[in-house]
Amino acid sequence: MGPEVLVMSRRAWQELSDADRTIFRAAARDSSRYMREQWLSWEEESKKQAAEAGVTVIDHLDRKPFEDATRSLRDEMRADPRYRTVDRADPGGAISHGCDESWLQ
Repeated sequence: MGPEVLVMSRRAWQELSDADRTIFRAAARDSSRYMREQWLSWEEESKKQAAEAGVTVIDHLDRKPFEDATRSLRDEMRADPRYRTVDRADPGGAISHGCDESWLQ
């Protein structure tokens, strides 16, 4: 099971009252937090089960060499409007996978 998403058409959003939009934003924030907590819990349980089964679990990986090696490609993609999601990369260079939570602000 993966994290859940809330999808709504622009038209439906625009038809909501300001009060209803506030309710949706709050519910989306709460849902997002809850799902992240659940996801972390499920991930930890899966790691535990894998380790108990004899699998070597690598928890920490130095991403810097990979980020350094791909920096020019990521910079090139950020400059290309076809790759809009890359514009929302975090300071460490990780891509948000198209998740735009700016409307939750």
